[in-house]
Amino acid sequence: MRNIKILNIVPDIYTEGIAVSVKDRQLLAAELAEELGGLVELESRLVEGGSESIECFYDSALAAPYILKLAQQGEKDGFDAIVLDCFLDPALSECRELVGIPVMGACQSSCSLASRMAGRFSVIGILENADRCIRENIRRYALEQQLASIPVINMPVVELHNCEADLVQKTTEAAFQAVKQDGARSVIFGCTCMCTAVEGVSAGLRRRGVDIPVIEPFRAALYDALCCALMRISQSKYAYWPVEEKLRKVDWVLK
Repeated sequence: MRNIKILNIVPDIYTEGIAVSVKDRQLLAAELAEELGGLVELESRLVEGGSESIECFYDSALAAPYILKLAQQGEKDGFDAIVLDCFLDPALSECRELVGIPVMGACQSSCSLASRMAGRFSVIGILENADRCIRENIRRYALEQQLASIPVINMPVVELHNCEADLVQKTTEAAFQAVKQDGARSVIFGCTCMCTAVEGVSAGLRRRGVDIPVIEPFRAALYDALCCALMRISQSKYAYWPVEEKLRKVDWVLK
């Protein structure tokens, strides 16, 4: 079997606020290499510009040119698939138009998985001002009827790991209320930087008698990307038409 190379595009400029999630991706890459005998390679690359975190569509727009640049370079470098490491799926459609290899977004992949595994799901958001963005994406993916609620824990991206215990406690409580009050049958983390809380939240829910899928969106997108690479399929170019040559003026050049 051939080796599969997956590029993870981190759309945040590097700060200490995302250091924990960057390290998580490095550890995951090492685990995949060891457990699968080097058959799957995961490499993360950070954007050159944009915002320290993506919490609204404005942040997404600032990061988009740099995401596109990394996506095109990734295809040239021989990667088999691309993952966008952010729950707002910044530049997802744009990347799918630009490159021929499959591109997966954390929100679309995780919500699709939750709808298949549980039917009705809630997204545990980090901030109220991201609620509209999440709803708009889920509506675009035709999954709005499966969305039970978007409870928030009021912790910005760059502060998520200031206290891991608070992150787990607040997320567990929000997830429990989503199940008991809103009818959710699965919960999704509304930020890929919440990755370290999966085990703690799952265990906390089970202690309270709730056994449901707790979905970490980065891994949902990663394994979707791996599936497409193994099946040798990519996004339809009758849906995501190839980018045509024309006069464009940007501060960096696609070559």
